[in-house]
Amino acid sequence: MFFTAFDSLLPEDKRITFYPKHLAKEIDELNDWVYDTVNNGYIIPSEMTNFRVYKTGVAITQKAYENNVYPLFKSLDRLDKILTNSKYLFGDTLTEADIRLYVTAIRFDAVYVQHFKCNIGMIRYE
Repeated sequence: MFFTAFDSLLPEDKRITFYPKHLAKEIDELNDWVYDTVNNGYIIPSEMTNFRVYKTGVAITQKAYENNVYPLFKSLDRLDKILTNSKYLFGDTLTEADIRLYVTAIRFDAVYVQHFKCNIGMIRYE
């Protein structure tokens, strides 16, 4: 909705999109992967409550912890490789995929490493 809902209020040359049509398929694929293994990689819908819980942080067995924390860090390594060679996930184009990843990444070291036991490593910012 936010990509087009207010376009009529802006001059055409001031409109911006974080979901360019030529990258839509790639953005959707990356969003699905990042959501599954990073954003939601340590969050699951609780079967006993109406809110989400952090799988790694609330794991009650070592096996449950390991089943969640290792895939999370594997995905973070993959993202690091992508971002080593480009400013954004899709080169020089800021997309919704970057924004969705940012909200998890920016609080990772401060919150998830300490409070949710996602402490195999930290995300460092330059």
